Amino acid sequence: MNRITKNIFTSVFAVLLIIGVTVSMAYASPAKKIHIGAAHRGLNDDHSVAQDVAMKAACDKLGIEYTLLDAQESVDRQNAQINDLIAMKCDAIIVFPIDSKAILPAIQKIKKAGIVNIGLDSAYMGADLYISFDNERGAERAAEFLVEKLTEKNGDAVGRLLTVIGPLKYEVHATRAKGFQNIMAKYPKIDVVFKTVNNNDEAFALVQNTANVYGDKLDGIFLSSDGFFPGVFSALDKAGRRFKTGNAKHVFTASIDAQPIAIQSIREGYMDASVAQYPDEYGQLAIEWALKLLKGEKPVMGTTVNDPGKPWSPMEFVNLPTGPALLLKPAVVPIEVSTYDEVLYSVRAFEAKKK
Repeated sequence: MNRITKNIFTSVFAVLLIIGVTVSMAYASPAKKIHIGAAHRGLNDDHSVAQDVAMKAACDKLGIEYTLLDAQESVDRQNAQINDLIAMKCDAIIVFPIDSKAILPAIQKIKKAGIVNIGLDSAYMGADLYISFDNERGAERAAEFLVEKLTEKNGDAVGRLLTVIGPLKYEVHATRAKGFQNIMAKYPKIDVVFKTVNNNDEAFALVQNTANVYGDKLDGIFLSSDGFFPGVFSALDKAGRRFKTGNAKHVFTASIDAQPIAIQSIREGYMDASVAQYPDEYGQLAIEWALKLLKGEKPVMGTTVNDPGKPWSPMEFVNLPTGPALLLKPAVVPIEVSTYDEVLYSVRAFEAKKK
C-alpha cells in the first residue's frame, strides 16, 4: 500500500469512526430521571400538606419525578401503596408511617429492592435515615414550661396536671409521653393524672370529667399534640374552666406541633405554649438526603448542622434505637418563636386562612 492510498484509508476510517461514535451517542439511552416516591399516612391537616408541598417543590426545582400516595390513615392501604412505589421502581421512598410496627414488612421489601428509604413523622426500624424534631426533648420543653407556670402560681413546683396523650402504640406519642415523664419525675410534689386518648371525643370526655372531679385544683394540661385541642377546649368551656391567661382560674396548657389552631389560641390568650414542628423543613431535608444517600453519602453520627437564624438550628445526627436520625431542635412558641414569625409553616397557614 503506497503512502497516498494509506492516507486515504486512514482518513476514511477516521470519518467512519466519528460517524459511528456520533450515531452511537445519538441512540444511547438518556440518563434515567430520578424518581422519589412518598408513602404518606394521610394529607388531612396543614402539617401533612406542608410536607407534601415542600417535597414537591424541591423535586420540581431539581427535575426529579415525584409521586405521592395517600393512605388516608389505613395501614393496609399504606402497605399496598409501598408495594406500588416499589413496582414503579422508585429510587427512594419517603415513608410517613401510620403504625411503626405494622409497616416493617413493607420496609423490608423496600430494602430488599435496594431502594433508599427515609422516615418522617414517626421513627421505624430499617430507615436509612429518620428526620424529625427531637420529640422527647420537645415534650421535656413543654413539661418544663408547665413546671415554671406552676411555680409562678403556687410559689413552688406543686399542683395538679392532666395529660392528654395519643395512643402509646404510636411511636411519636410514646416518645412524647416519655419526655414529659422525664421532667415530672424530678418534681414529686406535682400530681400528674396520666391519661391517653384516641381521638377528640375521648379528649373531651377526659377533660370534662377531670375538671368536674378536681374543680379549681386542676392547674394545667399537657397535650401530646395540638390536634386534641378542639376536644380539650370544648370540655373546658363546658366545665366553666376556659379563661384567658392572667385570670386566676386559667388552666395552663402546653402542647406540641404549633399547628394553626395553637397559633390562634396563643394569640387569643387561651393557650400558653406549643413546641414547634417544622414540616416544610423536614420535606426539604428528606429530598436532600435521599439524593445524598443515592450518591453513597452517609450521615456522620454525633455531628451537628447549623442553619443560622432558624429556630430548629442546630440539627444533630444521632443514633436512635430505631437507627440513624437527623433531629431538629425544639423551640417553644411564644417564648423562643413569635406567633407572628413566618419561619413557622403554621403561622403562614394561619395567616392564609384569615384571607
